[in-house]
Formats: sequence, structure tokens, C-alpha cells
Amino acid sequence: MKKEKDRMETKKDEDIKKLQAKLCESHRQIDKLLCEKEREIKKQAEHIGFLNKDLHNRKDEIIALHKKSCCS
Repeated sequence: MKKEKDRMETKKDEDIKKLQAKLCESHRQIDKLLCEKEREIKKQAEHIGFLNKDLHNRKDEIIALHKKSCCS
């Protein structure tokens, strides 16, 4: 009876270790995906910043074109 109980405890411990390993692997995969998404977002933010700067730099040109097209 004791041997059976010990065997069940050992199996339970092994199952717990396997589940912990799977959980750790899942966390690694999630971290990797989050890092990839963070890099993508940073690239997009840089691009948006560039576009905003370009738009700001061309503001006078855009206003002049608008006035020329609708006010003439």
C-alpha cells in the first residue's frame, strides 16, 4: 500500500514538473511574441513621427496649394 502511494506521489510530482516546463516554454514564446510586436510598434511609431515631421515641414506648401485650388 505504501509503495503504491509513493508511486502515485512520484508520478504526481513528475506530472507537475512536466506542466511547469510547458508553462515556462509558453512564457518564453509569449515573451518572444511580445518583443516582436514591440519592435513592430516602435518601427511604426518612428514612421508616423517621420510622416508628421514631413507634414509639418510641408505645411506652408500644403496651405498654399489649398488656397490656390479653392480660393482662385
